[in-house]
Amino acid sequence: MEHYRQSVKEQRDQDQRKHEQYSQQLQSEIRALNQTLSVKQSDITQLNKDNGRLAAELGSIQKAAAKLETEQRKLTTDLDSKAEESDSLKIQLSELAAQVEELDKVKKLNEELQAWKAEASVSIGKLEAEISIKTDMMNRLLEEKTKAPEPK
Repeated sequence: MEHYRQSVKEQRDQDQRKHEQYSQQLQSEIRALNQTLSVKQSDITQLNKDNGRLAAELGSIQKAAAKLETEQRKLTTDLDSKAEESDSLKIQLSELAAQVEELDKVKKLNEELQAWKAEASVSIGKLEAEISIKTDMMNRLLEEKTKAPEPK
């Protein structure tokens, strides 16, 4: 009978050690995931700042482009009556084309930034879901441990 009690006690102790090791492993994984999440959130914050800056630059460039386009139409109309001003108008037109090209580059960068931001959001969502699942599992294990009847 004593041998049986000792065997049951050893088995219970072994099970408890396994449970504690598993809980520690889960906690370690949660810490690692939290660190990864923190890095990703920092990246998103930086991307949001960059996006705001690029959006402001884009607005400024669009205003400049709209202004130059209006000026181009006026100069084109005056071209018929002012042939001597044609060289000046050609120079302004080439400057406008350069600004439009720069605007296209900024738009492309903004699109790439938005795509990266979407990917980062998806990654963060996956990490948050994984952390939630592991936290739930750990809480259930802890509840089971606390609900398990104490051996007498």
